[in-house]
Amino acid sequence: VAASSSCRKDRTVRFSYVNGATGAVTPLATTAVTGPNGDYTAVLPKPTDTGPASVTLRATVDQSIRKVGSKKKGKKAKKGRQFICLEASGQSVPITVSAPVTP
Repeated sequence: VAASSSCRKDRTVRFSYVNGATGAVTPLATTAVTGPNGDYTAVLPKPTDTGPASVTLRATVDQSIRKVGSKKKGKKAKKGRQFICLEASGQSVPITVSAPVTP
């Protein structure tokens, strides 16, 4: 995830397939959490829709609010800076889906 250093770590990445013909979106149950550099890995299942000739993989990172700083002794409110990490998304080029092989 390309973001400022305070917004890279511990962000949830959600995946979905977009049907190339109809534009229908199929969300996947698989999620990933970004590491300190904003990197992530995930093993995704094959598209279940048998109709499209191609699909596009979409990855979306949820919005979050980060607070940086420490509590001062005797105060209840956390002092420091607050970062609003915006939602980000991106998608792959169309991926060709081949027909299943029957024995």
